[in-house]
Amino acid sequence: MLHSNILSLDNCINRAVFNIFGISDKDVVKTICYFDGLPELSVLMEQRHLKFVNKLLDSNQYARFFY
Repeated sequence: MLHSNILSLDNCINRAVFNIFGISDKDVVKTICYFDGLPELSVLMEQRHLKFVNKLLDSNQYARFFY
């Protein structure tokens, strides 16, 4: 996914938090997201990527991609 798309989706999440809680301070939004367990999209994507790679390596299926 392109970096600009990730930023756009993160902005949508931030706007939703702005509207739900009626706030306009970016630091407060980050704090709310932190305590609600809502990480940035880039963090979620990296976690999913690592999970996929780890499962691939654990299942020995990686040989299909290299041979």
